[in-house]
Amino acid sequence: FEDDLAVRLDEALAESPDIISLSAGTSTRNNLPSLSLDVFIETRLNRVNGLVLVAAVGNENSRQYFWPAAFPEVVSVGALAENGRDKASFSNFGSCVEVYAPGVSVLSSWIGSTTRTITGTSMASQPDGRRKRCSRATMVMARRPAAPRRRPAG
Repeated sequence: FEDDLAVRLDEALAESPDIISLSAGTSTRNNLPSLSLDVFIETRLNRVNGLVLVAAVGNENSRQYFWPAAFPEVVSVGALAENGRDKASFSNFGSCVEVYAPGVSVLSSWIGSTTRTITGTSMASQPDGRRKRCSRATMVMARRPAAPRRRPAG
């Protein structure tokens, strides 16, 4: 899975995006990133000036790292409960979560030009002009120091 994800992210870079919003990822044994994702971040993502990678942190209600969201170069997004203040009961949490956004009962486009109401950190990490999630990601990136943050210890 991680190898395929790194390949697909690399293909997305060919489109010269400003933001990549990712609602996929995985936890790993010993909380260490997969080699393929680590290589992608270090050799490809870090060399694209101005690109923001936004990723969901996972839905296990856990502190366990969820890759690639746990990389310090990635804006990691957890889900807020419906009240907009509390962490959603399912959202991963902890030091690797940078920002929370609405993630419960979010109206989303669906196959066949229809819509569905969906819940999850994937919904919290998606661009949505009404909720300004990508703007939040940009604000997080603007506040970051020029030097990359330290990677979480495994």
